[in-house]
Amino acid sequence: MKTLIADRIARPCADLLRAAGIDVVENPDLRGDALAAGVEDTGADILAVRSTPLIAETLRSGSLKLVVRAGAGFDTIDVDAAT
Repeated sequence: MKTLIADRIARPCADLLRAAGIDVVENPDLRGDALAAGVEDTGADILAVRSTPLIAETLRSGSLKLVVRAGAGFDTIDVDAAT
């Protein structure tokens, strides 16, 4: 399983995922088209963000199984596309 962390998230999060045997790719500066390409290029199963907006094109760009927002709410996620 591979996780793409595409936002600035506290360091222990990536370390805990790695300790659980999850392959983690960290690229906190991905936005827009670059984020969509990053999802596709990495083959990520999980996408973790904090405040980065997730639009339909990004959510459909790879084979994501889970989107995680490190924060409260889901106002930055296109819920219809994620569903």
